[in-house]
Amino acid sequence: MARRSAVGRGRDTAVVEETAVPGRALGTSADPWETPDLDRRRGRSGKRRTRAGGRWGGSGGRWWVWVGRAILWALILVILVNGIRAPFERFTADDGTSSSEAKPGKSAQFPSSAAGAFALQFANVYLNYDQKNAPAREAQLRTFLPDNADPQFGWNSVGQLQVQSVQVAGVDARDASNATVTVLARSQDKWYRLAVPVYADKAGALVISARPALLP
Repeated sequence: MARRSAVGRGRDTAVVEETAVPGRALGTSADPWETPDLDRRRGRSGKRRTRAGGRWGGSGGRWWVWVGRAILWALILVILVNGIRAPFERFTADDGTSSSEAKPGKSAQFPSSAAGAFALQFANVYLNYDQKNAPAREAQLRTFLPDNADPQFGWNSVGQLQVQSVQVAGVDARDASNATVTVLARSQDKWYRLAVPVYADKAGALVISARPALLP
């Protein structure tokens, strides 16, 4: 046992007994006046450690930033593409709607049904002729033809033709006043296809505007 003398600190004195290890001198760490709690709080540099140590996140959270930026740019690109494409789609849709509405409107203004019936009656007279009754045919044609037209409308008063059936195949209206009526006629075992031009005025009156064309 080694006994250490008391050290005076003001008025207080203390006597500390230490157990000496044989062959080893007493170290400074055995100083009884140094508080053990302070030793645990000191680092190698002698500075005190703080309990509330901050944690450094490092670069581990940066990938969230890049993901957020990528999503933001993708959203911006989608908005730009939709904003540019929408006017073109609206423009093409308007053109398609206007063109589809224009065609029925044009044909609806022309009296297609009346023109078809008118051309059918005309074809029955025009395709039936005989040189023996040419004056009767001329009188019947007069109700279909415009003023100052050829009374026989191209027939030279020679030969004869008689058809058994006549039917309307279609009406092609070019505008509100003009249309071409396609007529099919059968004479015995032969078929004729005739294109009859019809004119309609604003009052609804109809007239054969030109000589019919025989189609193949």
